[in-house]
Amino acid sequence: MPLSKFITPDSKSVIFFDLNNTLIDPEATFDAAFLATVGEYTGRWDGSGDVAAQALKAYRAEWRRRGGKGPAGPQERRLACLAMALSGQPLAASAGALKAL
Repeated sequence: MPLSKFITPDSKSVIFFDLNNTLIDPEATFDAAFLATVGEYTGRWDGSGDVAAQALKAYRAEWRRRGGKGPAGPQERRLACLAMALSGQPLAASAGALKAL
């Protein structure tokens, strides 16, 4: 089966694999994605426009506090930290909403 014209050796010169996080800072990338996503979700809940930054700070603190303890896997740990970070906000975050974030 021949390759499609979209995937040809001429269309790609180099492909980089960042296996040891030397090209992209995963923490900075996570923070930027978290702020953008939670910022869209929270909108202007408190009027200060800083809900996403406060949630990131709370998320990071909860992540450090939990360490390797708590829920069985990393996905459950992320969801628990996110639920804690968004607790006390005007709109309750359901399990489905947290997974969507």
